[in-house]
Amino acid sequence: MAFDWLGPLEVTLAARLRDSRLAGQSVEARRIRLEAGDGRARLAVAADGDLGRMRGEIALGALSSDGLPWVSVDGTLEDVDMGAAGRSLLFLAPPPLVSPPELPEGTLDVDIDLASRGDTLGAMATALDGVIDAEARDGSIAGTDLTLTLEGLADGRDIMTEQDGPLIPSAGRTEFDTAEGRIEFEPGVARVSMFRIRGARYDIDMRGEADLGIGAMQAQGQARLLADLADDSDPSPIVDLPFGLGGTLAAPVVAAGVPRSGDELTSGAAAAGEVE
Repeated sequence: MAFDWLGPLEVTLAARLRDSRLAGQSVEARRIRLEAGDGRARLAVAADGDLGRMRGEIALGALSSDGLPWVSVDGTLEDVDMGAAGRSLLFLAPPPLVSPPELPEGTLDVDIDLASRGDTLGAMATALDGVIDAEARDGSIAGTDLTLTLEGLADGRDIMTEQDGPLIPSAGRTEFDTAEGRIEFEPGVARVSMFRIRGARYDIDMRGEADLGIGAMQAQGQARLLADLADDSDPSPIVDLPFGLGGTLAAPVVAAGVPRSGDELTSGAAAAGEVE
């Protein structure tokens, strides 16, 4: 992937976009500026609208210090309506052959700071370096009702027995108060250094990483059902369900571990204290 065309390019363009709509949503681009010269190009965009606010800059160059093309992305998304944004993207896409997926809801903030270099798109993907921070609030995720699933375990439901079989999550949506995560990129690896979801009666914590060269991934996490005590700022867990993620980025696989509850949690906490 050569950026040789940047060498002779000398251009500066500035524009604004008012009273426009994208997939039925109001959009106002307050600033669009493209500058190119000396083998480099820079595009800066600032936009507000029904879906939220965006500020960003993309820069690219024909040659880096090691002789390879380079690209960098630096930007933020603020107060993005995840449900409305997802529906707008589906509106722009070709009609689905099956029912469209249920989308996450909530308000999202994202901070992106990435850079890469390479002579092909694949090389640039594996050479990514930087950080993505994201935080969502007051939303829900489709697919399962995690609180109801954990409550079933708290009520004594056994799993992996001849009578009860494997753990099958309860259908529905999982509402959350906050969800935050951080992905750190270094050449060849994307590392989830922090992923945390908090709901009214549960929390989830996870760490993991993915090999950007082959797409393999692995992660470990815990989902906990918390005591329903309105006056307790730090409620105690009553069910602890470990889980793992494996497979690939294109086809992830989730596996539930052995849940702990009651005396098992108490003895586990005591043992952890003795080790410390």
